[in-house]
Amino acid sequence: MQTHTHTQDGLTIDFTTIRVAELGVNIRIDAEAFQKTAIEFMEKINNKKDILKPLKRICVSCNNRRVPIEKSKRNEGDYPYYGASGIAGYIDEYIFDGNYLLVAEDGDNLRSRKKPIAFSVNGKFWVNNHAHILKFESQSVQKIVEIFLNLMPLVRYVSGVAQPKLSKENLFRIKIPIPTDELLEKIESTITAAYAKKEEAEMLYDSAEKILLEELGLLNYAPQKVQIDLNKENTVEVEEFMNIKTAKEVRVADRLDAEYYLPEYEDIENKVEAYKGGFTEFGKLIRHMNKGKLMEYSEEETEDSLPYVLIDNLRGSEYHCFTEQKNGVHCNEDDILIVGDGSKSGEVGTDVEGYVGSTLYSMRLRQEMLNKYTLLNILKMYFKKLNDLKTGSGVPHLDKRVLIALKIPFLDKSIQRVISDNVKHSKQLKQESKKLLKKAKQAVEIFIEGDEEVAKVFLSSPQH
Repeated sequence: MQTHTHTQDGLTIDFTTIRVAELGVNIRIDAEAFQKTAIEFMEKINNKKDILKPLKRICVSCNNRRVPIEKSKRNEGDYPYYGASGIAGYIDEYIFDGNYLLVAEDGDNLRSRKKPIAFSVNGKFWVNNHAHILKFESQSVQKIVEIFLNLMPLVRYVSGVAQPKLSKENLFRIKIPIPTDELLEKIESTITAAYAKKEEAEMLYDSAEKILLEELGLLNYAPQKVQIDLNKENTVEVEEFMNIKTAKEVRVADRLDAEYYLPEYEDIENKVEAYKGGFTEFGKLIRHMNKGKLMEYSEEETEDSLPYVLIDNLRGSEYHCFTEQKNGVHCNEDDILIVGDGSKSGEVGTDVEGYVGSTLYSMRLRQEMLNKYTLLNILKMYFKKLNDLKTGSGVPHLDKRVLIALKIPFLDKSIQRVISDNVKHSKQLKQESKKLLKKAKQAVEIFIEGDEEVAKVFLSSPQH
């Protein structure tokens, strides 16, 4: 097998010549399996044949624990529901808890490679039957496998035309280069430090939320219990659910749904109204509230493009969509964004900049009575109310009247400062965690495509 480059009349063609005997060895006879890039990559890997190990020898498959659930039968919740290309939704239960590697089992992405086909997940989550789920004893080995699979051309292992598929048998046939213990330990140490920073960041953010709730007397809030007499001999304790309203109050609210009048919402607002620092309505704290627009966008970033902000960006994910159009709603990092459509209506975020997607509202603050991180946490406290009181029968929408009427407490400046400092420090630690994981990834790439000693030196260099 040999690769060639031929140029004639300004046209350059790369092609490969293959001996008949080699077809039998490689099984595949389609030209795709002998692309120049694939051959060159595999030649590099074959030069490391002394350290190659079949995937089946370094991990355990957990595919037998996967459970697919139709979208219509999923209950919305906080746990990610993963498919072949990442998060496919959220669910109220989980079947895995820990650190795993997911690898796409089927789908067009196995050929197009527009998204990673392997990705590590950590925590509580659910997986359907479109992704292989692998468990490793070592974080460093898991990271090497993840990066290797995302770099490697898979054409010789993927079957099917209409529906590309990477079977478990073919996946486990792939041989992975495993470095020396010294490099593995350096990679492990870097990843461990990254996860430690991420965990500290989450604890700091949780602390900011607790400080707010404690200040308002809501830290251990639970709906009150009331006794209902079933008969003369039996009584039962249930959560309070009744709230009697006059016809005038219903007309003013213009809401007939029972959820609007749940006592827990009044309990929270009563606490805010009684707060020593006073309160105001949310609508008085913002200059404007603009709905984002549907715009043409691309996954490729250019010099003339800006990020097209989507819901995932509110949760801290990297920008993956970019637009060169200039007629949209622009937001900056000081604005607060809120989800206006769909099942996550009421979810909020900040520290994003670009053009706002059509399911989001951008809100600019009017004054400095409250810093943005304090206000963000107050709005998160109201998420359940905003989400429960969506309007619309088909696609649910945020009720703007409910949002702008929310009671917002004027917290003491010292409390605000602590909340803001905790959130800022949390975000800083998350960025440091991402940088460490990126450094581990780059070291693995250097090892796979180059020299192990260079990878060691790179990992030992100071973090910038």
